Amino acid sequence: MQEFGGNVAPLSVVGMFLNYTGNHILHYISTVMRRKVFYPSHRVTGIQLLQNGEVLVSTVRKQCVVTKNEKNGHTVFSEQETQVSFRAKAVVVGNGGY
Repeated sequence: MQEFGGNVAPLSVVGMFLNYTGNHILHYISTVMRRKVFYPSHRVTGIQLLQNGEVLVSTVRKQCVVTKNEKNGHTVFSEQETQVSFRAKAVVVGNGGY
């Protein structure tokens, strides 16, 4: 980012920098602090601020389920959605592409 000096940096460079930084922060938190702060495959459906200052987060977790069809023995892949709610002291909201 230094090579752009006072000029506007391209959005792709800014995105790459933020992705790189975010990955390092997550790695640091998970290895040094031994805390899980990232929940992959979750889609947030609601965020509520509670009276005690905590945040109630409602999510939908998507899981891939692999079963065997008993009639013909074929493997069947399906998706299963589960409602998950948890309390947090803080929430980081991000919007990423997939």
